[in-house]
Amino acid sequence: MSIQSKRKWSPNEFSADLATRNFGHGPVVIGIDGADDVHGPALRVAVGLSRALTRPLLLVHVRRRIMPAIVDYMPIPEHLGAAEAAEDAVEARIYIALASMELLEGARWELRCPTGQPAKAIVKVASECDAALVVVGKRPNSFIELLRRTAAGSVARAVVAAQEFPVLIVP
Repeated sequence: MSIQSKRKWSPNEFSADLATRNFGHGPVVIGIDGADDVHGPALRVAVGLSRALTRPLLLVHVRRRIMPAIVDYMPIPEHLGAAEAAEDAVEARIYIALASMELLEGARWELRCPTGQPAKAIVKVASECDAALVVVGKRPNSFIELLRRTAAGSVARAVVAAQEFPVLIVP
């Protein structure tokens, strides 16, 4: 039985180690929940990894589908249009926030906004572009978050469960 020594890695060693890993040929993919999410630690980690791997960064914000709250309710076109306008506004705020970030200066990045269930949409985008890896943030533990995860499930867990590419969960 051998005991490995705990040594610190220098940034150059880390980059060289990353370069030898067997990642996909595509970008580093990160799921973004909203405009407030663009200032979080997951994005900082994803930008660092995309630079270390010399890969572009693909940010994915998943638009929500309208889900009827009442059984047998069919949304009328006006409701669908209002929801679409609201999602367009969220997407515009995210893009403006990203474009103005110093962190992304000089980085190759793209924002995609598919519609659907967040985990499935992130996995689909990552598969389509042969993602090098996927970065997802983990929400802080709160009562509201516990209720949301109970009702909808954890995006991070669902992306990891897909097991199609490396996934990094950033708290």
